[in-house]
Amino acid sequence: MNATTFKCGYDPKKVGEYIITITFGGQPISKSPFIVDVGPTKASKITAYGPGLDGGVVGQPATFVVETHGETGALGLIYRVFTRSSKHRADIEQTSSN
Repeated sequence: MNATTFKCGYDPKKVGEYIITITFGGQPISKSPFIVDVGPTKASKITAYGPGLDGGVVGQPATFVVETHGETGALGLIYRVFTRSSKHRADIEQTSSN
């Protein structure tokens, strides 16, 4: 990339929860470690993208887009909040159909 931007990645071999720790100068960066749920391979055209999937700010909407590309079914959303001391799970509702 360049002297200040690094492209990184990993290749998960099993389904499960992964903890990704990123350090710079021996110290964890902001928001590290990252919790990543890796699921099984599923053939689907459905994609999701947007700033709400990359991060957020307390008290501000975290928006993103889900494109079904013609696939049918009900859209469901579940989010989990992780803290260093506990895990919480809550359902959120769909706020828009388009």
